[in-house]
Amino acid sequence: MKWKKFLQQFGGLFAVSYVAAFFLLVTFYSRLKIATVWGDVLIIRPESEIYLPFGMSALFALFITAFFEGYKMTRH
Repeated sequence: MKWKKFLQQFGGLFAVSYVAAFFLLVTFYSRLKIATVWGDVLIIRPESEIYLPFGMSALFALFITAFFEGYKMTRH
C-alpha cells in the first residue's frame, strides 16, 4: 500500500483519536494516576503536576484506529 493512500485511509481517524486521547488523559490524570510511558512528559512540582501524554496518546490512538478498522472489516 502506498503511503499517500495509507495516510488518506487511516490518518484522519488516527489524528482525531490522538487529540481526543490527549485531552482525556490530561483531564483525568490527577484522578486516575495513569502510568507514564516513553514519550510522556511528567513535571512534578511541590504545588502541582504537569502531565503531557504524547506517547500514551499515540498508543490509545493506534488502538482505537485498529479496533475501528477491525470492526469495519467484520461488518462487511
